[in-house]
Amino acid sequence: MKSGNAISTHSLARLVCVLAFVMLLPACASRKIAPELTLEDRQFRAPVSHAPSKKDIKKAVEDSYFGVDDPANNFNRTMYSFNAHFDKYVFIPVVMTYEAVLIPPVRKGISNGIDNLNEVPTFVNCVLQGKGKKAVVTVGRFLINSTIGILGLMDVATELGLPRHEEDFGQTLGVWGVDEGPYLVLPILGPSSGRDAIGLVPDYFITMYQMEAIYSAADVNDKPTARNVNTATRGVNTRANIPFRYYSTDTPFEYEFVRFLYTKKRELDVQK
Repeated sequence: MKSGNAISTHSLARLVCVLAFVMLLPACASRKIAPELTLEDRQFRAPVSHAPSKKDIKKAVEDSYFGVDDPANNFNRTMYSFNAHFDKYVFIPVVMTYEAVLIPPVRKGISNGIDNLNEVPTFVNCVLQGKGKKAVVTVGRFLINSTIGILGLMDVATELGLPRHEEDFGQTLGVWGVDEGPYLVLPILGPSSGRDAIGLVPDYFITMYQMEAIYSAADVNDKPTARNVNTATRGVNTRANIPFRYYSTDTPFEYEFVRFLYTKKRELDVQK
């Protein structure tokens, strides 16, 4: 009996162990081991960096649809907001008054006259760019509109098949190979670039000397008043002929949109 009880007890213990092992198998089989823990150790480790290099950033910006070199972004956005408020509370009310006081034919005559005066800096820039044909056309337009067109109040030259060209010193610098530089938003004047901002200076002096010659030829006594009237009239006329209104594009990316359009337009202006 003692021997049989010992055998039975020993067999029962073995049976319990076997059952416990069988019950643990599913749990062990369902446990997932991380793959990296099963890899053999290697001495080589590839460097990993999530920070893009300056070259990567530049390439990403250039490949982007709205990609424009805009290092002064904070300043430009502040100036964009300032221009929007100035436009809303000063420029547009003045333009509306201008349009209410002067009938369309008179406004058209003023616009034609200013365009005729602008043929002079256009001619200079055509010559500097080596665009002989455009220079000849510009001279022809100026002579025809200044005479038959009554001091440029009527654009007779266009009706005769001489289209108007617009060339400025910013374009001249572009033709000479000068890089456009960073994007800029100028006070009141709006979108520009480093190259175009520099180009404003020669164009300003060409126009200034041109107007001084006209004042002298017309024997104008009060030249300071004449200068102020000329500047104001040019500014109001320019704004009246631009249909764009700030924050009316129904997009939260208006700044980027305007920046892109201006930059691409200037690229095309230089290439034409």
